[in-house]
Amino acid sequence: MMIWWIISGVLFLFGMLIFLAKITIDCHYQHQIDDDLLTVQVKLWAIHIYTFSSPVIKVDPKTLSVTLEEKNESPLGTTDKKQRFTINWLKKEIKKSQRFLQQVTGFYKIVQRFMKKVKVKKLEWHSQVGVDDAVLTAQLAGALWTLKGVVIGFVSNFFTLVHYPRIQVDPIYQGMMTKTNFSCMFSFRIGQAIIAGLLIVKHWHKTKKTDQQGNAMDQSM
Repeated sequence: MMIWWIISGVLFLFGMLIFLAKITIDCHYQHQIDDDLLTVQVKLWAIHIYTFSSPVIKVDPKTLSVTLEEKNESPLGTTDKKQRFTINWLKKEIKKSQRFLQQVTGFYKIVQRFMKKVKVKKLEWHSQVGVDDAVLTAQLAGALWTLKGVVIGFVSNFFTLVHYPRIQVDPIYQGMMTKTNFSCMFSFRIGQAIIAGLLIVKHWHKTKKTDQQGNAMDQSM
């Protein structure tokens, strides 16, 4: 009997550790003219558990497609693969998302509560832009400032900012230049994600059950 109490206690403590464990995600994107690099690192507490990197990002304006050559690293090993995303793929994913959102009552409130518990520890975005025309360069720089302001406003409204974001736009009047360095680090507890996921599943089943009852009543009439 005593052994079962010990096993239960150990399992309870292990579950609490997992529930309170903190996940930290560090994203970095670098672009300079035709060179791109996207890196995402995931850590459990301070232990590195996963790395995603895509050194090649190709955009085909003719087919409206994006090709990623990515590399995934985890304790299970390293894998390399190539993925292509088209406008048709995007349309299908949007339709799937719309159907799912229609089936989950209160989805936005659940996600919004979870997002507010996500702590953004670092947000840095430095850009350089320049074309042959000085007036157009100034306009592009202004548009970039506006875009960054909108992004920062969205992040500050829906997430919890730990440190004030650092953003910069430098207009280059001496020639053609497009350069961007974007870094973002955020963290959340596994338990918070689990609770949000369970609430979504609960509301999805509830809505699905209500729809089935409504359809049954319509058929009986």
